[in-house]
Amino acid sequence: AVLREANLRKADLAGASLVKADLTRAVLSEADITGAVLTGVNLSGAVLESVDFTRAVLQEVNLSGFQIPGAKLRQADLTKAKLEGTNLSRADLAGANLHGAIMERAVLDGADLVGAVLVEANLRGAQLVSAQLTQADLSRANLNNAALHGANLSSAILERAMLQSANMTGAVLKEVNLSGASLPSAQMSQADLTRANLSGAKLVRANLSGANLTDAVLERADLQSANMTGAVLVQADLTMAQLTSAQLGKADLTRANLSGANLTRTNMAGAVLTSALLEGALLERAVMEAASMTGAVLREAYMSGCQSASALNPSPTPTSSVRVPKTMDAPRPADFSSSVPPPASPPALSSSPGSAP
Repeated sequence: AVLREANLRKADLAGASLVKADLTRAVLSEADITGAVLTGVNLSGAVLESVDFTRAVLQEVNLSGFQIPGAKLRQADLTKAKLEGTNLSRADLAGANLHGAIMERAVLDGADLVGAVLVEANLRGAQLVSAQLTQADLSRANLNNAALHGANLSSAILERAMLQSANMTGAVLKEVNLSGASLPSAQMSQADLTRANLSGAKLVRANLSGANLTDAVLERADLQSANMTGAVLVQADLTMAQLTSAQLGKADLTRANLSGANLTRTNMAGAVLTSALLEGALLERAVMEAASMTGAVLREAYMSGCQSASALNPSPTPTSSVRVPKTMDAPRPADFSSSVPPPASPPALSSSPGSAP
């Protein structure tokens, strides 16, 4: 249908089929388009103020550059839609399908995206300040340089998503799935990541200072040079994590699992490692001044050049080989049984034929 420059203000187009219709410069202000099919429609220059697009099919529609704050797009199908630079602040996009949508630099501040599907969507540089993204699916989405500070992403899926230099300061990320996600240099200070899944995530140089990572899973995560100063990591799983040169000063790692973790040159000055498990951890040249290690288990840990190791107050007699339980009647000293003492050089290079044992 050709509806160029048509005046459709307050028109009732609910359920209408307008596939590939030409609505160039048409006036659709306050029109009811709920459930209508507008796949491939041309809306260039159209006036879309207060249009109700609830449940409308807008696949591959080009809305780039449009100013439609507060738009009603609940449960709309915007698969592969073009929304580059579009102003959708405070828009209702709850349950909308934005699979593969192009949303670079889109403005979605305060938008409702609860339960929305944004799989493989391109949100590079998008503004999502204080947006609601609870239970949204952002798997493999591109959120590089996106602004998400203050956003709520509780229980959202961001598996293998790209979030390089994204700003998530103060964001709520409870129980979020960020497994395999790429977050180098991401800003996540003061974020709530309680019970978050960050297994295998790349967090090199990320800022997690003051973040809450209680019960979070960071197994095999890459946290090299990350700033986790003052972070709460109570009962966090950091098994085999890479923490080389990370900043963990004054962090709370009570009952955390750091088995096999690489903590080379890591700064843990003043950190709390009460009842933490560091079995087989690499602590070469780590800084542990004033760290609290009561009840920590360091069996087979490698501590060559570890600074202020004497402050750890190991027990003169080894404690039980069983991991210290979460609840204890009285504090117990750190367990250094079978830990590797600080040699002059790493074990692989310490002996040669004919040298003294």
